[in-house]
Amino acid sequence: MKHLHKVVDKLFKVLSLGLGLEGQELKKAAGGDDMVYLLKINYYPPCPRPDLALGVVAHTDMSALTILVPN
Repeated sequence: MKHLHKVVDKLFKVLSLGLGLEGQELKKAAGGDDMVYLLKINYYPPCPRPDLALGVVAHTDMSALTILVPN
């Protein structure tokens, strides 16, 4: 989790600078030091019968920044 904070800080800084803002602007807008971090790990094994699988309806993540890590 401690590494996640560093990654998020770096991403917010790079995105802010890329938008021509000060380095901490996006982080401040997302809550600054009061920001809530959530680490959620999902594992979806290969489906042996994808023709029988039922999917879920389209959804959105309820966060300012979502980091996806491919396997």
